[in-house]
Amino acid sequence: MNRVVITGITSFLGSHTAKELMQQGCQVTGIIRPASRNKAVVESDPVLQDARIILLDFDSLPDTAAGKEAFLSGCGTVLAQLGEIDTWLHFSWDDGGTKSRTDAALEEKNFSNAIKAFWLAGAAGAKRFVFAGSQAEYGRGSHEKPEPMTEYGKAKMAFGSWAEEHAAGGPMQFVHLRIYSVYGHGDHPKTLITTLIRACLKGEEFSLGPCTQMWNFMEVRDAAAAIALVSLSPKTSRVIYDIAGYENRPLREYVLAVQELCGGGGRLEFGTRSNNAEGAADLIPDVSGLKELGFKERFTFEDGIRSLRETDRKELEDPELVWEPVKVEHLVQDRWIDFRRVRYRFPDGREFSPYYNYSRRDFVVIIARDEEGKFLCVRQYRVGVHKVTCEFPAGGIERTEEAEYTDGSLGGCESVTALAAAKRELLEETGYTSDTWTQLMVEPAEATLSDNFAYIYFADACHRAGEQKLDDTEFLKVDHLTEKELDGIVNAGMFEQAVHVMAWLLYKTRS
Repeated sequence: MNRVVITGITSFLGSHTAKELMQQGCQVTGIIRPASRNKAVVESDPVLQDARIILLDFDSLPDTAAGKEAFLSGCGTVLAQLGEIDTWLHFSWDDGGTKSRTDAALEEKNFSNAIKAFWLAGAAGAKRFVFAGSQAEYGRGSHEKPEPMTEYGKAKMAFGSWAEEHAAGGPMQFVHLRIYSVYGHGDHPKTLITTLIRACLKGEEFSLGPCTQMWNFMEVRDAAAAIALVSLSPKTSRVIYDIAGYENRPLREYVLAVQELCGGGGRLEFGTRSNNAEGAADLIPDVSGLKELGFKERFTFEDGIRSLRETDRKELEDPELVWEPVKVEHLVQDRWIDFRRVRYRFPDGREFSPYYNYSRRDFVVIIARDEEGKFLCVRQYRVGVHKVTCEFPAGGIERTEEAEYTDGSLGGCESVTALAAAKRELLEETGYTSDTWTQLMVEPAEATLSDNFAYIYFADACHRAGEQKLDDTEFLKVDHLTEKELDGIVNAGMFEQAVHVMAWLLYKTRS
């Protein structure tokens, strides 16, 4: 078991990385300031509650000016609490936003506290010290010649250089992460992505800079997985790793994508505000280090925004309408379904029970048109209505985790996984495949009772690629129907899957 210490465990990225490490079986110790206002991040999270916590204010430790030995001689109590460790991740870096990044005194204190963490890690036997730096260290320079524009970027780069020098030839490996723009659940409410989503959902005016520079965004769960990989992998050999997504776009394209995914609302005003303290430098990360370690992204930018969009919609709801769960009983909880009995508190204070709901797998529905312009439909027996139905090819999105379902809290699975499932289901159920796929919609399948999502796809110019490969429980036949024939079946009420009917009407509207 890898014993990991995290300074800054209550931070946005620190908390997500801690959860990722714990889910990988690491023993995580978090260091938190006694007066931290963010302790609730750990206390309220069912995963982080299992972390070991040490309350410590680095400002209270001996000064570094007297040197390493003098510093450590005054840290006996802290070292006893730490015990033997394997890895130290240093996220802690006081940051009050853009304005504070020009505060030289604050950055000098951050630099000193990072040295304290480095010395403590070495004394506790850590084999690797991982420092959370920033793309701000590059500034308007390059990977070969960084030119940080702020005191924040200069201080982080200076500590990286100091730590690399002091780790050279020693027993503790130093790894410097330069983290690019990470977004996701739990991010600061005033970041670009968070404020932009809310402005678009509310239909408000939103002022931006020119947004002409190249940019890079990474979903926080991917960032946490990348940091965990760099921190634990025996193949980690570089000093500097850029933590960033594999796709770069002009910032304006990202902004417009957010607006579109939020329904087209909001009035975007480009060029009406100045750039932030780091300026308008292009962000082009070097992700070759992550690729060497075999890192793969799980979430596209669109996946991440859909997930945040659903969260923000809930936060924008009228609080007078929200039900609060008081007690949850899991009546059936296996790999296929989580069926629950819930007691809710109504907005007026009254409580109601039982209310039943459940989690099941997300699934795909495929409107497939062959090369002759006919639509592939399947006929099979459905136990719910006790009859043979006509419907589109469809199927569940398989997962690698033990449970086959998601809890819906993050807005469904990633679209890459959904598309792979759609291609698989079409081939297995019909023997056909397609090179042209369009995602039409992602929609809750049954919002009243269930939290799973339906991913609707259109596959055009489908051609035969082989025979059906049906599961042991599948018995179905394939029909090729003209658009007129399919319209007739739907209008006669003989297409007996509500989501499939919605998919057909949506396709008709879009086409």
